[in-house]
Amino acid sequence: MKFRGERIRELRQRYGHSLALTCRLLEARLGFKTTKSSLSMWERGKYLPSLNALMALCELYGVEMDYFFSEE
Repeated sequence: MKFRGERIRELRQRYGHSLALTCRLLEARLGFKTTKSSLSMWERGKYLPSLNALMALCELYGVEMDYFFSEE
């Protein structure tokens, strides 16, 4: 399975969230702390987010974890 980081960006843009706002929401609503730089690296596929990060993103945006993966 392949991680599809660009889907994080798609969700952010769909909701009108900047990198900074997404980071603030993750911390305020879910207690998950990250940086704009890390979030950007995940979106560009430079790094893989941790399981905790993926779970927080899923909860914030109301998607299942498999949304971020493909069978390629």
